[in-house]
Amino acid sequence: MKQLSPRIALLAILSLFVLPLLLAWLMYTDKIDIEPRTTQNRGQLVAPVAPVDWSAIPPPDSNTEGGASLAGHWVVVYLLPDPCAESCIQQVTGLRQVHRASGRHENRIIMVLLSPAGVDQSTRDRLLAIYPRFVVLGPVTGEVLTAMAQADQRTAGSAALYLADPLGNIMMTYPGPDNLNALNTDLKQLLTWSKQDQQP
Repeated sequence: MKQLSPRIALLAILSLFVLPLLLAWLMYTDKIDIEPRTTQNRGQLVAPVAPVDWSAIPPPDSNTEGGASLAGHWVVVYLLPDPCAESCIQQVTGLRQVHRASGRHENRIIMVLLSPAGVDQSTRDRLLAIYPRFVVLGPVTGEVLTAMAQADQRTAGSAALYLADPLGNIMMTYPGPDNLNALNTDLKQLLTWSKQDQQP
């Protein structure tokens, strides 16, 4: 069997080190486009993410923490229409099922019902009767509404549902009638792969 010349052997060894570095540089400088043409998510990705300061939401009463309790959790926000009529109640009931379907990941998610104008006590009681684990918040400050408006501008328009990561970034929105199925699918994938908010 014919042996390689020392020069060819040296070039082969050098190429093993140089080619990966060259490829990495080309990818870093966007000379090579490696972004996927399709994504797995069902919701609309907010790019760049819209940071939201949950602590800007005051507690509705002295027995709750307001928005401060949302930090470090995956937060699903449903912007309550005024008034919360039958279609709103159906959406709220569907959100309860999405939360229950998360199984062992349930404590990593907080379901928020958010009202810009605030919620009267009878409506609050009705919503919590559907699911006591809902966090009903409002009135909403301008800062939080601004973050939601930014998320809408960076997607396809006004959303019905918003998903924020544990760092407090609105990262996905869900418009349209089939948003609960899409949200459920995305949450399962995110909670399976993300360890960021899990306790050691």
